[in-house]
Amino acid sequence: MKAKKEESAAVKFETQAQRNGVILDAISDYYDLMVAQFGYNELLNLSSQADTLTMQIKLQVDAGLRYQSEYLLAQTSADHIRFQLADAEVQMQKKSDALLNILNIDTAAMLVSADTGIMPMQIVQGTADTGVMSRYIQNRPEYKSMQAELNSIQTERKTTTVGLLLPKFVVGTPDALLGTFGEPYYNTYTLDAGLLWDIPIGKIIYRGDVKTYNAEINIEQNNMQQFGNEVVQQVADARAQIKLSMQQMDFSRRSLSQANMALEQSIEREKLGTVLPFEVFQSEQFYAQAEDDYLKAVSDYNKAEYQLYVAMGNNL
Repeated sequence: MKAKKEESAAVKFETQAQRNGVILDAISDYYDLMVAQFGYNELLNLSSQADTLTMQIKLQVDAGLRYQSEYLLAQTSADHIRFQLADAEVQMQKKSDALLNILNIDTAAMLVSADTGIMPMQIVQGTADTGVMSRYIQNRPEYKSMQAELNSIQTERKTTTVGLLLPKFVVGTPDALLGTFGEPYYNTYTLDAGLLWDIPIGKIIYRGDVKTYNAEINIEQNNMQQFGNEVVQQVADARAQIKLSMQQMDFSRRSLSQANMALEQSIEREKLGTVLPFEVFQSEQFYAQAEDDYLKAVSDYNKAEYQLYVAMGNNL
């Protein structure tokens, strides 16, 4: 009975571990969808700006204020943005399909995030303390499942080994072989009691069941040790990703601000006719790339926060 309870507990913890894994995958796919969606929207804005700029240059060319080659370069840049826009739409559909698959939603529609931006989220307060790594390991449902499975095997092993040493208590009341004697003779009744051991010689000599249980115990203990090493690596990887993403956010945030200022100045200079069209398109491309870099950095940071949260033994 105790072994069955341990097996039931092992299944329960394993189910929780699988749930954490599925939710982590869903979170990752959701952030990937957001990045793809925002990138698509940014390219959509750039495409609209490129069309407007191309029309303005065409009017200036017709008025003899610009060369035909400038219009052709502008048209080429606008077409390139439209090409990127089509590719971004495909990527967004792929990310949507991946999330739909994780959520087990059967539809041909495209998921669209209602969020208007991605903000850094601090899921874990402070940083993971390597001094309490053993606690992180023991809090993981995978480890608890292995521990329950180990307890179950050990309980079954005890039943096998201790059971051989438990005797049976036997009570007997022998009587005359051919029935009762006639008068004046009477039976003499006796009450016999004893302990009997039913010991299979094969189990004593070969101990096959015990060896099997011992092997299973060793395998489970080895699996637990290996999992402990995996948890240490998972925590280290998540912490490293968080640190790297924070640096990338700082760099990309600064680049985004600079690219935005450059784009605004290029647009104003274009109105004055003091900048070549391709410079404006280049500024737009730099701005789009800087924004995409920032969104990816924030996305990677948030995903790493969730990964660290689960690696430390928390459930989603």
